[in-house]
Amino acid sequence: MDQNYDVLLHDSTYSVQYSFHKGSGRIVNIEINHDARTLTLSVETLQDSQLIMAIPQPLYYYALIGNTPGAVELYVHADGNDTPFEQLMDFKKSLVTYIVNIEKGTEQVMLGRRLP
Repeated sequence: MDQNYDVLLHDSTYSVQYSFHKGSGRIVNIEINHDARTLTLSVETLQDSQLIMAIPQPLYYYALIGNTPGAVELYVHADGNDTPFEQLMDFKKSLVTYIVNIEKGTEQVMLGRRLP
């Protein structure tokens, strides 16, 4: 049966709500709220069970950066330690695609690496 997972990520600047839906290799509904702008991300992976298990509580949202037109990168950190979520970025066997729905349209981006 399907299960739902909710993880709240936040720091002094950002409020991030992760809502995971497990089933058929798909995880959906990741919402990132920054000021008045809301970004909704859909995640699709080949190994969603590993993906869900790899997400600890809590994490801290580091930055949401639009480095180039049509590109957005997601960075996270957790108390200076390498977390399972950060290790998730290196999963070679997982297909992780973020579909970012912004007010102006839809953009496809990849999970970025943590800032040094």
